[in-house]
Amino acid sequence: MKKYLAVLILLLASSFAYSQKNDTCDYFSVGVYGGNYMGDLPLYTVNFLFGDISVEMEYRKSKDLSFFVNIMYLFTGNDIKKMYPELNYSRYIPDKNPETYRAIITIGGRYYLRNQNINPYLQIGLTEEYTYVGEYSYYEKYGNGGLKGWSNARFNNSKLEIMAGAGLNIKLYKRLHLDIQYNIYKIVGVENNEYLNHSFNGGLKYNIF
Repeated sequence: MKKYLAVLILLLASSFAYSQKNDTCDYFSVGVYGGNYMGDLPLYTVNFLFGDISVEMEYRKSKDLSFFVNIMYLFTGNDIKKMYPELNYSRYIPDKNPETYRAIITIGGRYYLRNQNINPYLQIGLTEEYTYVGEYSYYEKYGNGGLKGWSNARFNNSKLEIMAGAGLNIKLYKRLHLDIQYNIYKIVGVENNEYLNHSFNGGLKYNIF
């Protein structure tokens, strides 16, 4: 974890040094986004088109480079038969669904490919993903009509990911912009894990000063 954090800090520091030699913009913007984050089970999004909401603060240091912090909250479902496919048999009867949530915090840098009304960009960052699944229970039905109850304790999970993505920033009116971005996330420190999480979000950004 420390190795990846050091690499990101080095990239951001070199970006900052580079920006000093270029035209500076020196302003902040705030954005509100909605979309969908496609992550791994057991958590899943309730609505495919609008499964999350996020807030982003961006500091634009030059025409090309900026730094950002993005906080995303996901609207997760809690149907245990969707969370755990192994329970999708008629002999399993849900008793109590758990409370669930997933939150994601990303810190990174962004490189704009142009500085006009339509601005594509690339970005990279470090992401910390937090998940929570509360206590849940179910019954298992046997052939003789008997039932056996099962329960699972609540658990929290936190994992570090590397995020890379691309986006499109479109100027609508003076300080108001439309921003669309697609990102992929790779878990750090897990061997033989080829699964990638994805997100697609769009929203409005406003340059505050």
